[in-house]
Amino acid sequence: MTRSICTSTPSIIHRTLNHKYTHSSKSIYPGSTHRIICRANHNMNRWRQAVPVMLILGGLTIFTTLQRHLIYFPSKAQADELSREAARVGLKTWHDGTGSAVGWKPAGSRNARNRMLVFHGNAGYALHRDYFVAGFQALGDEWEVFLFEYPGYGAREGTPSAAAFKATAGQALKSLLAADSRPIFVIGESLGSGIASYLAATFPEQVAGLLLVTPFSTLADVAAHHYPFLPVRTLLRAR
Repeated sequence: MTRSICTSTPSIIHRTLNHKYTHSSKSIYPGSTHRIICRANHNMNRWRQAVPVMLILGGLTIFTTLQRHLIYFPSKAQADELSREAARVGLKTWHDGTGSAVGWKPAGSRNARNRMLVFHGNAGYALHRDYFVAGFQALGDEWEVFLFEYPGYGAREGTPSAAAFKATAGQALKSLLAADSRPIFVIGESLGSGIASYLAATFPEQVAGLLLVTPFSTLADVAAHHYPFLPVRTLLRAR
């Protein structure tokens, strides 16, 4: 019996001391230090695994909340400032049938045989594309060019969205159709190629021709290219 007590006592003392110093970085027992290191490594691995998940969740939140700001980059300006800028390049405000300012057109009367309706890209505002006007005017009296302005761009009120662009573009086209019977062609630049294509498909008898400059297939394809790590086809509201 005495022998059994003597052999078990060191074991009891060892377990007691080992438990006491397990949570101390200065433990004199190698076993406890090893457990501390393993626990630290385990926690570090958990953080490493969590970081990609956190980044993806953050990206989902940002894209869902701010996707309009990731697609549209309008420049804003006061109406009088834009009017002066337009006058310098021979343009004036274009009003539709309701009297609303919807873009810009040549200031002087023109006897052009055709009309060209221009839809610009996702940045800036319509007057930044006055080179379309200069280019077609260089061809003589064949073309009268109208620069359409999107809601939320330049001095135009409203919020940029695909639905707003389509609706107001349709109204602008109807205004031109009501003005006279000359043929109407449409140009779409970048983002504007989607709006121009929409008009040509919706009004095939009224649109005489379509020209696309740096077009894209769908907004979802463009977003997927720029944000390949996000399920943008599911999240994208604009189509």
